[in-house]
Formats: sequence, C-alpha cells, structure tokens
Amino acid sequence: MPVATSAEGCASGDCLPEVVEEAEAASTHALPANERWRAAVDAVRLANPRIGKSLSYARMISLTDGEARLAFPTDAGFHRATVFGHARVELEAALTKHLGGATKLVEEKSDAAWQQAPRSVAEQEADAKATRERAIEAKVRANPAVLSVLKVLGGNLEHVQVLEPAQREEASTAAPEEE
Repeated sequence: MPVATSAEGCASGDCLPEVVEEAEAASTHALPANERWRAAVDAVRLANPRIGKSLSYARMISLTDGEARLAFPTDAGFHRATVFGHARVELEAALTKHLGGATKLVEEKSDAAWQQAPRSVAEQEADAKATRERAIEAKVRANPAVLSVLKVLGGNLEHVQVLEPAQREEASTAAPEEE
C-alpha cells in the first residue's frame, strides 16, 4: 500500500477513520466521574487550600449534573463539618464554576455507601506518598555508596526521612549562606 506524502493526505489527518477521531473527542470531553472529581477538588484547593483540603477527604458517591453526593469516614468529622457547614456555599460556588453548571453538595451518611465509594483524593495521595517513600527508602538502603559508608563506619541505617519540596525550601532558607 503506498504511503501518502501530500499535505492533504495522512499528514493532515484526512486519512484517519472517523471512528478514531470521534473516540478521541469523546474521551477528552467526557472524563470519567473520578477524574472530574479529582480535577474539581484540585480547582477548589487552588482557590482555597483550607477548604480544598477538607473536600479532599470526601469520598465521591456520585457526580451528576447539578449534584455531588459525598460521604466522609467517621473519623473525619472536622472535614465533614467544614464541607457541609460554613464552607458549603463557597464550595458549591467553586464546584459550579469548575464543573460548568450549578452543583449542590449532598451528604450521604450511609456507612455502606462510604465503603463502596472509590477512595478519596486524600486517601489516594496518602497511598501514593507512602508507596513513594517506601521505594525511596528501599533505594537508599540498597545504595552501594550508603552500604559502603555504613561498613566503614560500622553503623546501621535506622531511619530514612523523605523531605517534600516545601520542606527542602524551608531547610535551605533556615541555614544562612556563607560567602
């Protein structure tokens, strides 16, 4: 089969089947509810980090046009009270702006609904952080240079602390620079 090399051919995308183009368009315009929810939580965090943090602890039960059904674990009473209390109006306004339509927050108090819902943004981030820290600690403990120093000094590695970017900046500004 000859390869089209003209500007009007495949290089311009004219030879691609329409089904592929339609599928790509659909995937960019209709993100799954979990991805839409995560993006909405991130947008709220940008607008107001404090209430965005509380919102991130909610598990999204459903996200439909005009309604976000949320559930909180029993040990997250502060975050639930923030989301469904004094910050509710601001959250609904931020979600409405981000999601492109009026969005009302609805609390789902059923423990079964909470358990069946996908993990919250905060839980996903905590899991990712723990996994990342375990991987870094394993790399440090297996590093030949670290093992060599421990052998020479006759010591052992007790704890590996992973500094987050904000902590690194604070540590670098805390120590005065020598000229």
